[in-house]
Amino acid sequence: MKLKFDIKTASQPDPFVMKDGDKYYLYPSDAFGEAGVPVYSACDPLGEWHYEGIAAKFEGARHYWAPSVIKYGGKYYMY
Repeated sequence: MKLKFDIKTASQPDPFVMKDGDKYYLYPSDAFGEAGVPVYSACDPLGEWHYEGIAAKFEGARHYWAPSVIKYGGKYYMY
């Protein structure tokens, strides 16, 4: 299965998908090792995914691999 993204030139390796409310969120590895952890959202996981921005970035860090996110007690944790 191939997902559809609004940014055709970006890469989304090792995606982690979670549902929160009425939306799905996808967090892929940062394939280029510079920007941080990108996040995409979609109302339907088989529909088009929309780039939302960078979910996490740390000064001096590079290569954010295979992120996962959990929601616990109303807060979100990425590991």
